[in-house]
Amino acid sequence: MKSRVLTLLPLLVVHSLLIVLFSDPGLIGDEIRYIKYAGNLSHGFYTDLSNPELTNGPGYPLLLVPLMALGIPLSAMVWLNIVFLFFGVSYFYKSVRLFVSKNQSILYSYFLGLHPILLKWTGFLYTESLTLFVVCGFMYHFIKASESKEAQTRNFVLGSIYLGILSLTKVFIIYLIVLGFFGCAIYYLLKRYRLSLKMSLVFFGGFLIFLPYLLYCYSVTGKSFYFGTNGGEILYWSSTPYPNEYGEWIGSTYVLGSEEDGEHQTGDYYSLEQLSANHRDFYSQAYSIQNHVERDQFFREKAWENIRSHPMKFAKNTLVGFFRLFFNYPNSYTPQKLTTFFYLVPNFILVAALVLCVFALYRVKGKIPEVIMLLGLFSLFYVAGMMLLVGRVRHLLSVLPMLLLFISYILGRFVKVKLVR
Repeated sequence: MKSRVLTLLPLLVVHSLLIVLFSDPGLIGDEIRYIKYAGNLSHGFYTDLSNPELTNGPGYPLLLVPLMALGIPLSAMVWLNIVFLFFGVSYFYKSVRLFVSKNQSILYSYFLGLHPILLKWTGFLYTESLTLFVVCGFMYHFIKASESKEAQTRNFVLGSIYLGILSLTKVFIIYLIVLGFFGCAIYYLLKRYRLSLKMSLVFFGGFLIFLPYLLYCYSVTGKSFYFGTNGGEILYWSSTPYPNEYGEWIGSTYVLGSEEDGEHQTGDYYSLEQLSANHRDFYSQAYSIQNHVERDQFFREKAWENIRSHPMKFAKNTLVGFFRLFFNYPNSYTPQKLTTFFYLVPNFILVAALVLCVFALYRVKGKIPEVIMLLGLFSLFYVAGMMLLVGRVRHLLSVLPMLLLFISYILGRFVKVKLVR
């Protein structure tokens, strides 16, 4: 443990400096919503029962509740990111070290710890550091639980807990949990392969962690397997049929503008007159619906109408979602920025390595451990889901450690680079 602290110490120094230099004492963006939900939880409820608004899962707000109860200032809470970062990268190092050398494990750990997604959000009360911690914790105990020898019960339990917390933080993960459980269970029934049974138990345990929130959502909305009142709006933007739009979510304030003076908030956007011409009338109808569940349904119906009427444009938006997920580009009504290279350079390396690994995988099929393949499939389905939906680069973090583990195994075991004179 001591040697690992010393190895990762430069990472902690970098992120600590970012907090000191760039942390904002006020609340911005998603921080406002997380604090709101944490405040609700401290008063015994999560959302207004008469008009439920379920914008995100309770994972991060639950973490903030005891900190708020202790009276810890918001500016001090952000230092918890350093704790999550260290233990997350430490878990990742231990996972990669199971398969490759120490030096390679350090290299991949620094690539993860210095990734732009973490660098950008480490100074804010955002979910990224918590996500890193629980993803890497799940991955390590999932691997240990898959060992052919009798795995310790603690690996099943901890793997399930971490996976459950991940799903409560990033609710889309629950779809992958259900898919993973049934996939592994069916494979066990067909092949009687004990490893599949072990894996299905971890997925089932993760589902049990999420289950209370799922039942709560049903109790307040009356809808089965429904845990987000903004999914319809996200799908609406993914289905946009207009040629100058690429499918990413744009906030209602940019569409509707200021109610006081009728002008648009611009922020980092331009040409919002065109945005308004495309969407203002529909948004005015949607936001005249005060009930969040009914408004969500209104958005969903319009989204499916767009998909049926413009299937090729939806396919194009989905493809563009891949580039936005990895490279943060392109974005509608947004000028090009030098900060695009902030994501472009490291993620180009990531994608190039993934392409090389897929090619190598074809040549060495049958030699990859099942747990590595399963984590790779988990990542693949997640990426596909994000392409269909919002596709923002920060959402890549939920599977980035798994992608790096897959790359480290393939490149470390089966790929050699030679200079030929």
